[in-house]
Amino acid sequence: MFQHHIIFGMENMDVGDAVPTWIMSAYTFLVSGPLAAQIAQTQPSPYDMHIIIAGLSGQGLGWMLALLMYSVRFSRLIRLDMPSPSVRPGMYVSLGLAAYTCAGLLALGNQGKEKVPQGYMGITSLDFSGLTTLSALRKARYMRFSLQWWAFVVSNAGLAIATN
Repeated sequence: MFQHHIIFGMENMDVGDAVPTWIMSAYTFLVSGPLAAQIAQTQPSPYDMHIIIAGLSGQGLGWMLALLMYSVRFSRLIRLDMPSPSVRPGMYVSLGLAAYTCAGLLALGNQGKEKVPQGYMGITSLDFSGLTTLSALRKARYMRFSLQWWAFVVSNAGLAIATN
């Protein structure tokens, strides 16, 4: 938090100067997911659950910060040209943000299958999926094609992959 306070609170930075390495301070949160998954493997209950939840929270915070920085980066790329050649290798940092999030969520999910008891926190169904399906079917005869229909395919593909 102190790093973000210095970077964004005390400095007057222009979007035109944005580089992917501005997000490096969030990497601490982004690696908390994979780290928590490794630690949770060896911990007894209920400590394993506390570690998994903390890992998910840290991973989520890191991803939220990453998304904010992605918007700054895209804004810079849209408004201006690519960064100078010597700074371009830093663009790989943007790849790492999503990669660590994916790795963390997969690792925590694998631990969750083993460590999280059935019905933990009362989550037993996919309420949003069911609600959306019923509401779409109920008014299907009134629907006209729009680009929103990609959600039928993309979102459900993600759901199928996630439940595998």
